[in-house]
Amino acid sequence: MPASLRPDTPIGIKYADDTWQAISTANDWGRCVLDALGDHTGAVLEDTALRHLVWFVPPGGVDGWPTPEPLRLTLYRAGDSLLVPRLNGYRGVNVWLRTPKANGLFTDPNTLRLGYGKPGRAAGSGSGTKPRGGVPLLRHPHA
Repeated sequence: MPASLRPDTPIGIKYADDTWQAISTANDWGRCVLDALGDHTGAVLEDTALRHLVWFVPPGGVDGWPTPEPLRLTLYRAGDSLLVPRLNGYRGVNVWLRTPKANGLFTDPNTLRLGYGKPGRAAGSGSGTKPRGGVPLLRHPHA
């Protein structure tokens, strides 16, 4: 666990550094991605005030990610701040949907990319295709 994200520290602003980066998106689309990834995800944080879900990725994991407007992605690189709770969460503001303890901290950026918009099913529609690794592919209806 990177020292800057130690789960035993109180809720507070953490700064991405050379040990982690993060990707967030709006709750509505983020929930579709989370469902599609299933067990193929690392830690996931929900910020209920900003209404987004956050995935942590290893350093360099956000490099080359597009930021198309419909997906409303935010990419956290070294120096960018993020409010992170303790492992037991902080109800009312931030909560872990998948804890770093249970699932590991990082989500593979390539797997996360699959959940964000390669050809497949539309968000909220029926079944999707299952590429290698069993991750259903989604297509945002406006991407």
